[in-house]
Amino acid sequence: LNRKLTDVSALGESAEIVFVSQNEDHILVLNDLRDGSHTAFSKYLPFEPAPGKDLSPSQRAVRGQSGSGVVRDFRGIEVLALWDYLPNLRLGLVLKVDRAEVFAPVHHLLRLNLMVALITTLIVALVALFLSRSITRPINDLTEAARRLANGDLTGEIPVCGQNEVGQLANATRTMSRNLKSLVGKVKVIGSEITKTAQFISNSARQQVGAAQQTGTSAVEVNT
Repeated sequence: LNRKLTDVSALGESAEIVFVSQNEDHILVLNDLRDGSHTAFSKYLPFEPAPGKDLSPSQRAVRGQSGSGVVRDFRGIEVLALWDYLPNLRLGLVLKVDRAEVFAPVHHLLRLNLMVALITTLIVALVALFLSRSITRPINDLTEAARRLANGDLTGEIPVCGQNEVGQLANATRTMSRNLKSLVGKVKVIGSEITKTAQFISNSARQQVGAAQQTGTSAVEVNT
């Protein structure tokens, strides 16, 4: 009967029920405790708390109090306890479970959430770094190509940057570079033609001047 009354293993490994009664200036434990020790009617607990300490659940129960909360039991360990007084039997009843066991799933869940948060943060940081490089690198390449164009270097290649906004800008810059190359080529051809025409005019002028000089010389000789 004692084992059946005190069997609360379904509540946890550290869960136990303790029946207590006041015996003069002590508290008598009426059943065996879960640690396996034979304490029934042989274990005494102090009726008064230690100086500066709160009442334990057993001390509260034998004083006719009822309640629940996180307190320290007679072992000095924090427990989640429920205590009550049974007036018909003149007994105190304490049901308790170690706080560490009760909150162990919560702590495990917190650690799991923290781990998930750290992994998520790492993944987000890596993705952000990849996206940043995938955006900034084409922009830097395009900036360098634009700088070369501004300095008159039309030989550089404009990098292909995809179909996004950066890619559209690169395509526009590439088109501008091709147009500049074509324009420069046309200017070179026109310049070459102008040079040839100028040389031809210059040669013709020299020939005409030479012919005029010879005509003038011949006229002078005839007159003399």
